[in-house]
Amino acid sequence: MGGIKEIKAEIEAHRATGAFRYPPELREKVMRWVGAARERGMTCADIEASVDIKWMTLSRWSGSTGSSASAASPRTTELLPVEVVGDSALSLVNPSGYRIEGLSLSDAIAILRGIR
Repeated sequence: MGGIKEIKAEIEAHRATGAFRYPPELREKVMRWVGAARERGMTCADIEASVDIKWMTLSRWSGSTGSSASAASPRTTELLPVEVVGDSALSLVNPSGYRIEGLSLSDAIAILRGIR
């Protein structure tokens, strides 16, 4: 995988040609770097600034390239099993990391039914 300097140079060279669409090879290279950057904990804004390509464009590419970037930010709606022990309050956590704590069982059931 190329470093960010090499990738930026390829992006600039492509832009200098005046072509609108990026070639698939360059898109793949960028998305491999983006996936690795996300795994290292880099924010979307930092990644966007590093490659000088809008995050919305990178998001579209991740859906069409099948690269590791889509694995770095999966979109899933599956629920994971939990074991309720004693009278403790429940917590719900979605794949994006939103967390709701202190729920009764009936509250948790109502929320889960609401998101179907």
